[in-house]
Amino acid sequence: MEKKFKAQEKLNRRMERKLAKGDEETQADAPESDTSDEDLENSEA
Repeated sequence: MEKKFKAQEKLNRRMERKLAKGDEETQADAPESDTSDEDLENSEA
């Protein structure tokens, strides 16, 4: 259950980024951003 929530949370963040920056920039930033998000979640856990 918690895993599903985290996945949804990450998806929401990605959508917010998409709205904030625009699709093309978000596509380019996605790999780096995803990694930093995972690192943050891992350090909190």
